[in-house]
Amino acid sequence: MKPKLFTLMLVLLSHYLAYTQSLSNSLPSNSPMITRIANTDNAKVLRLINDLDGISKSSIYENIDISTIEGSMYHDSMLTEGKVYFNKELYAKYPMRYNALNDEFEVKSKNNRELQVITRSEKISCVKGKDRYVFTKYFYKNGALLSGYLIEVVADGKYRLYEKRRKVFKEGSDAKTSFHKTIPHRFLDQIEFFVAKENNFPIHLKTSKKGMIAILDDEDGHRLKQLLKKKKGINVKDKHELAGVIAYSNAQ
Repeated sequence: MKPKLFTLMLVLLSHYLAYTQSLSNSLPSNSPMITRIANTDNAKVLRLINDLDGISKSSIYENIDISTIEGSMYHDSMLTEGKVYFNKELYAKYPMRYNALNDEFEVKSKNNRELQVITRSEKISCVKGKDRYVFTKYFYKNGALLSGYLIEVVADGKYRLYEKRRKVFKEGSDAKTSFHKTIPHRFLDQIEFFVAKENNFPIHLKTSKKGMIAILDDEDGHRLKQLLKKKKGINVKDKHELAGVIAYSNAQ
């Protein structure tokens, strides 16, 4: 091989390796199915994945046949039209679905046969049906600061209410004796609520009357306590009644 050609090949190879390394550094480590960043007007709004029914093969699934898992990683597996907003401005409309296991939106654009995943960013939000999903940091019940999609339930006021709809993987077990039953692997629903005060990150809400009172300021909590004494039928585990409680606290 001629020296000049060999040198050129080395240069091209080094550029390619640097490029692929930059992609892997910019993407979540638990998404090995990603093949490339899509070319879009706003960089990193979409990233391409292989479909494989939408699942990212993390270590938990390496030895599990996905077809044996009961349930679905989606609340609705159908692709229905939704909207993607970038910096609060409409970016595009796509057929989409929310993967509640991986906490990400999968979309189908006209120019790609494969499903693409919306990049998780606080600059990007998605609207599917009547629900607006915002990507934000939030405090979980153990105090850990996490990031993910929350659904706006009450978006304005001193207190804001969010809903988190998740799918969690529950590992099954084999029957120990003939008197026991084999329990299959399952995807289970998990719905939780979060409350944000003013400009603070949302905090996990313990859905009880005491939990609702505790998450408010002292004065607002005292007023709510008096209301709950008068109206004992209020169910703070119900999203709509919980939204009413937040609206009441915002009106004081």
